[in-house]
Amino acid sequence: MKIKKFKCIIDNGDEIFREYIPATSKRQLMDAWGNMGDFIKIIEMPEYLPSAAAVRKTLSENGYGKAECDFVYRILSNFVEGTEAD
Repeated sequence: MKIKKFKCIIDNGDEIFREYIPATSKRQLMDAWGNMGDFIKIIEMPEYLPSAAAVRKTLSENGYGKAECDFVYRILSNFVEGTEAD
């Protein structure tokens, strides 16, 4: 099962705001985050995720070690939809 990225417009009674929330499905998102307020809109946004390779490169260029970079790369490429390796 892969995690997806959802763009959510939420009304909490005091304000309307946008959040990007990871979840496996809209149903799981609502179960986990439904207490934030009323969801006005939920849009799946996989095309706006960086590739796992780009994240690993950026981490490496900013001083993270190989083990940390590889760990984050594997999480993204194996479990987050839309970040598959280049």
